[in-house]
Amino acid sequence: MNWINIGSAAPDLYFPLVIFYSFMADIKRNTITNWFVGMSKDLFSEGSFGINSIFFVAMGFFVWSIRGILFREHLVTQVLVTFVFSCIYNILYAAHATLSF
Repeated sequence: MNWINIGSAAPDLYFPLVIFYSFMADIKRNTITNWFVGMSKDLFSEGSFGINSIFFVAMGFFVWSIRGILFREHLVTQVLVTFVFSCIYNILYAAHATLSF
């Protein structure tokens, strides 16, 4: 995936899946799917095992809880929600990495 990178920055392709699925699914399917997406990311990455699952379930729940007030089908809404929640996720992950090591 070096062709997607910009310098040392690489995209997190799991996260848009979590966000877009949270827009469309009910809470039970949302939670289960986000948990398994987080586990698959944990299996193929370094760091604490299970932390991505917890953060993905939390971000998916927050998106699911506000989806009623958003116009879900609009592309700008999807991009902005993905960007905002990606920033929140990365801040939480950085705080966890800083405090745990």
